[in-house]
Amino acid sequence: MEDNRNDQERYLDEGLNVIKAKKCHLGIAIENNNLRQALKESSIMLNELKTSKLYPKNYYSLFSMVMD
Repeated sequence: MEDNRNDQERYLDEGLNVIKAKKCHLGIAIENNNLRQALKESSIMLNELKTSKLYPKNYYSLFSMVMD
């Protein structure tokens, strides 16, 4: 059970780190009116939601971060 909790924390941390970085890049692309880059960053963020490794509670945290 403890290993599973550690795996969940690791998967969530990895996902959140990617999303935080891509949110920053997305903001810069929007400020620069670079639609292609903005769409690319958005796509990568949404791709992070294509996981079945997270429990619903952790998935919701990831989902909330993407949608903010």
